[in-house]
Amino acid sequence: MMAAMMLPSSTRAGRAVAEVSARTDARWAGPAPAAFAIGYLAVWLMVGLAGAGVLAAGRAVGVHPGGRAVAAGVLLAAALYELTPVKDACLRRCRHPVGLVVTHWRPGPLGAVRIGALYGRWCVGCCWALMAGLLVLGAMSMGWMLLVAALIAAEKLLPWERVATWGVAATLLGLAVAQLAV
Repeated sequence: MMAAMMLPSSTRAGRAVAEVSARTDARWAGPAPAAFAIGYLAVWLMVGLAGAGVLAAGRAVGVHPGGRAVAAGVLLAAALYELTPVKDACLRRCRHPVGLVVTHWRPGPLGAVRIGALYGRWCVGCCWALMAGLLVLGAMSMGWMLLVAALIAAEKLLPWERVATWGVAATLLGLAVAQLAV
């Protein structure tokens, strides 16, 4: 679920991999975007499994992610994380992947898988708090998944970087308040 939500916002990076691959080794230009996606999705698969493990461990000790206070706390933490320098550094790399691709490029499909995994790690640093928010809101709820996917896409793709970040933080803060008010 997490990987599927993140893949659409990685199109810039996939395009950069395809372009660099076509210029450096035309033999691998065709499979390079798919190889990039494999590395990227592998990172998000691991994050999804870790999230499932955290949920299972929480349930085992009696902490239920559906509780309003827990959800509000996670959403508030996610809103605050949006405004940190760490989030900003990760988001900058997610928004502008060409530098990563050019700096870390290695030819062949394994090179593209490696770039996908590196890019995936930056995206995890950027979006882990949003995914934690999704887990407490309802990970399998189509409405919540669409909202979080839209927030991720807004942050990564809209040209107004600060407006997008502050908008996402405000949305998360509003959701946290709503959890406590309901």
